Amino acid sequence: MNSKEIRVISAVLLLALAIGMIIYRLSVREETPGTESFFGMNTIMTITAYGEFRDEALYSAKLTVSELENMFSVTIPDSDVSKINTADGESVGVDEKLVYITETALEYSALTDGAFDITMYPVSKLWGFDGGENRVPSDEEISEVLKNVGYKKISVDDKAMTISVPRGTGLDYGAIAKGYAEDETVRTLKNLNIESAIINFGGSISMIGSKPSGKPWVIAIKSPEGSGSAGTLALRDCSVVTSGKHERFFTDADGREYCHIMDPNTGRPVESEFDSITVICDSAMMGDALSTAFYVKGWEWALSYRSTHPGIELVGVSGLTVYLTEGIADSFTPAEGFEAVIR
Repeated sequence: MNSKEIRVISAVLLLALAIGMIIYRLSVREETPGTESFFGMNTIMTITAYGEFRDEALYSAKLTVSELENMFSVTIPDSDVSKINTADGESVGVDEKLVYITETALEYSALTDGAFDITMYPVSKLWGFDGGENRVPSDEEISEVLKNVGYKKISVDDKAMTISVPRGTGLDYGAIAKGYAEDETVRTLKNLNIESAIINFGGSISMIGSKPSGKPWVIAIKSPEGSGSAGTLALRDCSVVTSGKHERFFTDADGREYCHIMDPNTGRPVESEFDSITVICDSAMMGDALSTAFYVKGWEWALSYRSTHPGIELVGVSGLTVYLTEGIADSFTPAEGFEAVIR
């Protein structure tokens, strides 16, 4: 073998080694997660993504959430929602995304007989669930505030891109905006070719695909006691959203608990035998709205709704019993001391 042949072989070997190193680095990068945790929409948000462009995807997702919070927040003075709530009945020009989510919210209000209602802000504020001091208001106060509640009071002009509510009525997107932000985050990640990711926005969880290993994500269903879990779900490529009495509540001087989920018919916190109801579906925004409505309406109503709306699975926790719809039962593993019932 002459020197020229040796140089050619050496060059080929070096090129192969370089290509191998590049492939190795890319594979390691795709298998190593990128994680971003931050505070947004009044909760801790965590996004974990795998893939070559994970860092770019996480940065874009965080920007998306920040932009949406500046639009939906009831506490940021110059947000679109704050402008609507302080406009004394006048129409306010808003972003097209807010028009879309408002129209979607109105659809869910109609579908759930008003159990889901984004005009409940005056009631939540009365009870101190707007960040103020919690208290039990009088019957007279509740009756007066309920005059300003009702999703049919909202006027949306999707051509002029305006929204208005009567004076005294206030909008709060807390039961749907986080889900919408989660769906937007999923879209942002997928647009950057992320095929494996998990998004946790304060307990509302969305998954893209499965784990890089191909195994399903393991999602815990919160225990009624607030620590530990009632069991776990093994899932892929879906959203899991829970509404329950122990997410946010206060206790009065007599030891009675009041949860933050309000019944639009009574203006009072929901009283339910269920500690929580979880919705599994393909959209966090849908799960956000429906889990709230189902907790207001009750488990049997939720089952009836599901029977005419395919693509929804349910988990209900009542004490040490976990109720499951049949489509999700095989994916659930109860924690020690809990009983799983298909219903």
